[in-house]
Amino acid sequence: MAQFTPTLLLTRPQMQAERFASICQSEFGDTVKIIVSPVVQIKSETPDIQPERFEGFIFTSENAVLAAKNLWPHLQGPAFCVGDRTAKVAGDAGYESISANGTAEDLIRMIRELKPAGPLLHLRGRQTRGDIAQTLTKAGLQTTEAILYRQVPAELTDEANECLLGESLVILPLFSPQGAKLFLKQVKTVTAPLRIVALSEAVKAEISGSVQAKTVVSAHPGGPGMIDAIAGLIDA
Repeated sequence: MAQFTPTLLLTRPQMQAERFASICQSEFGDTVKIIVSPVVQIKSETPDIQPERFEGFIFTSENAVLAAKNLWPHLQGPAFCVGDRTAKVAGDAGYESISANGTAEDLIRMIRELKPAGPLLHLRGRQTRGDIAQTLTKAGLQTTEAILYRQVPAELTDEANECLLGESLVILPLFSPQGAKLFLKQVKTVTAPLRIVALSEAVKAEISGSVQAKTVVSAHPGGPGMIDAIAGLIDA
């Protein structure tokens, strides 16, 4: 592999990072070197709540779906999901999933337009954005939230730190403001040319000014949009 082959540094939680790495390997082949180095680990929590009394569920991450499946294997019902991947995981888990195919704001808009029977339950991680439950409740759709997991920092691997100190281009996809924040906490020094692909403007805002890097925002907040943005940087 050539000395200056770009490095794709994936810092999502292990499961999501490995899945995205597989997609990128199929898409880009040996035109990039892929390093998986999560800056976050997922730790489960058990809320004091009876989910059976709710008429529908809101998911803003696949981690929440998987945690709910682990806690309540037979729970079913309508599931309003922020994006297509979360909706697929929810569908596989037995829910009647509907995707907003976008951001938290898109999800709120979709639920308000659909006006589902309530009450609704937002099953989420400890770190979240958008105040979904409060916003929907104020709009007349009674919504409660319950925390199923938390994200704890994990250290970058030696290999990840070495690539950030190298001479080859490093492409860093960031999928959430929390992921961006945790990366900034873990990174020591960056001397390599760094290009950041942000899932959204909120992610870009979290990282802007903190490291010397050019940041591009995905044209659409999802995996395919991120792949397209990464491809653009590789081609450039």
